Amino acid sequence: DREWMREVFDTIHLEPHQKVNHFRNHYELTRKDTMAKNIKRHKRGLYRSGKVAESEKYDFIPATFTLPHEYAIFVEEFKKSPNSQW
Repeated sequence: DREWMREVFDTIHLEPHQKVNHFRNHYELTRKDTMAKNIKRHKRGLYRSGKVAESEKYDFIPATFTLPHEYAIFVEEFKKSPNSQW
């Protein structure tokens, strides 16, 4: 699966024995909002498949908002708990 790396990094010459510490869609884990989205999606999948106890292990993700797009949702959540730290 090294060929896609050669297409993306066409200015870098990789020898067959060389490896690049990179993977497709890396931003899904390196951005807080997309990482939270993916963990919540995984949690829903576990819950739907009947693994309720397993899905409860993923309750550590805080509410995450992408501003300014989700500003209204953020304000609504802020009003629910005004004494929380944001």
